[in-house]
Amino acid sequence: MSATILALNQVTRQHSGDKIRIVARTLAYDSANHILLVAHDAHALLVDVSLCLNPKRQALFLRPKSIVMLIGRLELSEVALPVPAHSATVTVDDQLVLRAVLARHLEDTEIDLATWSDAISRDSSVASFAPAPATET
Repeated sequence: MSATILALNQVTRQHSGDKIRIVARTLAYDSANHILLVAHDAHALLVDVSLCLNPKRQALFLRPKSIVMLIGRLELSEVALPVPAHSATVTVDDQLVLRAVLARHLEDTEIDLATWSDAISRDSSVASFAPAPATET
C-alpha cells in the first residue's frame, strides 16, 4: 500500500483514514501516552509512536528539534488527546493523530525541511507514490 506524501501544512481532517508520510521537527514528547508533537512553521501534528519504540534502541527522533520522517494512518480521535507541553506557538488539532508505523530520525545534513515542504506543497503530482497498475499484454 502506498502512502501519500504531504507537507505538514497540508495535513487536515480531510485526510483522516489515509496512510500518509510526513517530515517534521520534534517539539515535545509525552512518554506516558507515547504522543510525539511534531511541527513545521506554525503547523503541528500529534503522533502516536507506540508502535515505533524499541526498548533496546535509543529513539533519536524523540529528541526535541530533531527531524523525523513518519509514515502511518491519520485518524480522528473521538476525544481530545493530551498535547505534550511545549513552548512554540503552533496550531494543533488535538483530535487528529497520526498512528505511526515507521519513525525515522533524519540528520540535518540529509534533508532541508523547508525545501522539502515547499517542494511537496508546490507539486501535488509527487503526493502519492503508488505502484503502477499491472498491464495485460
